[in-house]
Amino acid sequence: VDAEPTTEQARRAISTAVGQADSLTINGDANNSGLLDVNDAQLVYDMCMRMYGLNDLTQAMWLRADANSDQIINVKDVQCILQSLAG
Repeated sequence: VDAEPTTEQARRAISTAVGQADSLTINGDANNSGLLDVNDAQLVYDMCMRMYGLNDLTQAMWLRADANSDQIINVKDVQCILQSLAG
């Protein structure tokens, strides 16, 4: 049985990363063109139909595709984009 690490061991195991955080607007603009348009609806539909694997698109594209912010990419996101376009 492994012993619990001491506080000092835990402190030494922690590292600090220096970098910058990016912000991301999740609004259905999956292709990040700056416009919400039918191309986004088509891309999100293709994502739902598994025409793309997780590594085929960027993480940001997958995140932006969640147009209704329910943390699931599905046809409801396509509907949300089309409803936004319809006004």
